[in-house]
Amino acid sequence: MRAGAIAVNLPTVTVRDPVAKAVRLMAPARMPGLTIAVVAADRTLTGAITLERLLTSPALSDPGD
Repeated sequence: MRAGAIAVNLPTVTVRDPVAKAVRLMAPARMPGLTIAVVAADRTLTGAITLERLLTSPALSDPGD
């Protein structure tokens, strides 16, 4: 199975958003957390890009069958 088969778009917040916005997004869906969109140099880094930057190369190259 590939992540793309189960991927869904989830809401994000930025560091400039009020905490209340994050809570309003999380509470109804009982979400354990949100991706915080990092805005740098007039572009937003998606959760996928942020995660990719956090993972090591061996983890990225292993498809996990």
